[in-house]
Amino acid sequence: MDYWARLLAACALLASTISMFVSWRAYRRDRSDLRVNLDYRPETGAGTSFHVRVVNFGRRPAMVELVHVNFPSSKPLLESFAGGQEVDEGQPLDVWLPIYSRSEEADVPIKVTGADVYDTLGNKYSYPGISLRKRIEFARMKTAINKHWIDYLDRESKKS
Repeated sequence: MDYWARLLAACALLASTISMFVSWRAYRRDRSDLRVNLDYRPETGAGTSFHVRVVNFGRRPAMVELVHVNFPSSKPLLESFAGGQEVDEGQPLDVWLPIYSRSEEADVPIKVTGADVYDTLGNKYSYPGISLRKRIEFARMKTAINKHWIDYLDRESKKS
């Protein structure tokens, strides 16, 4: 009798642990979860710019309030949305930020340090973040920026 009671208790413990894990995963999924990607687009129709893509992988819609690309010594390139821009589940928000500021001075794209996105709740979502894959992707993008920027400066110096 004691053997069956212990076996039943062990099965109940296993079932409750699995149930708690499933509930925890559902709780974590039932919120907004924004993922940020940054891409460098040389000489597009809008000029040389950074393309920031924000995708909501959570179930709840998120309201994006501010998107900016960071540089270590200058002001960031930013796009602000009054009242927030809604991003539904699985839907992307594409933001193009030209490297030429309003003063018509180009920010040096080689010095980019990342991108940040803020939602209306004050949560900050960063790129490249802590993911090794994103950091490697960011390093490759900086190498491509460096190559393009050097070629661009060479062409400009030959024109003058």
